[in-house]
Amino acid sequence: MMHSNNVNVLLVIAAILCAIGGLIAWVIILIDAFNDAWWKAVAFFLCGFYAFFYSIFEFDHDRKWEIVILAWAGFALSGGLLRLTT
Repeated sequence: MMHSNNVNVLLVIAAILCAIGGLIAWVIILIDAFNDAWWKAVAFFLCGFYAFFYSIFEFDHDRKWEIVILAWAGFALSGGLLRLTT
C-alpha cells in the first residue's frame, strides 16, 4: 500500500510514541521484578515467556492493568504502524 511521504512521517512518529510508551511501561515492570528478586528481573529481561507470566500474575501495582496493556500493546502497535509505512 503506497502512502504519501506526509502520511509515512506521521505513521513513524505515532510508532515512535507507541514504542516509547511501551518502553516506559516495560521499565516499570522490570523495576518491580528487580525489587522482588534479582533472578526474576534477569529472567524477565531474557525470556519473553517469563516476562509475560510475571507481568500478568506477579506484577503488583496500583495501576497494574494500564501498565501491562501499555507495555504489550505499545510495542505491538509500534510494529504494526511501522509495517504500514512499507
